[in-house]
Amino acid sequence: MRLKKLFFLAALVSGFALTGCGLVSSDELKSCTVDEFCDDDSVCHPLAKVCVKACESPTDCPTTAKSCTGVSGARMFCQCQSTDLCDGGDDVICTDEEKICAPKCTSDVDCSLGRHCDKATGNCRATN
Repeated sequence: MRLKKLFFLAALVSGFALTGCGLVSSDELKSCTVDEFCDDDSVCHPLAKVCVKACESPTDCPTTAKSCTGVSGARMFCQCQSTDLCDGGDDVICTDEEKICAPKCTSDVDCSLGRHCDKATGNCRATN
């Protein structure tokens, strides 16, 4: 019984972390290194190393990210234009470098490999 409660709690927390911020899909912010780790409608962001919504034009993007940008040829994905468009309250920002709606980082473990947390802004930055 205790194991069931722990499993339920873990599932609840995981679901909230991925969808509670008003993000596009359950795949959003899932860690990745290649596109194959993401759902069919997503690609792996080259800097953030998380799954983001794929697009062909801005009309494919949600209201939180009305820009469709290409990286490395055919890989196109939705980008936010401002934190105001991100639907997640004070803890979610439009990141400076990646241009994705994401929770503010609070420590280096919140950032992908080779990046550190700028605690003043909540952005992950490249480590020099």
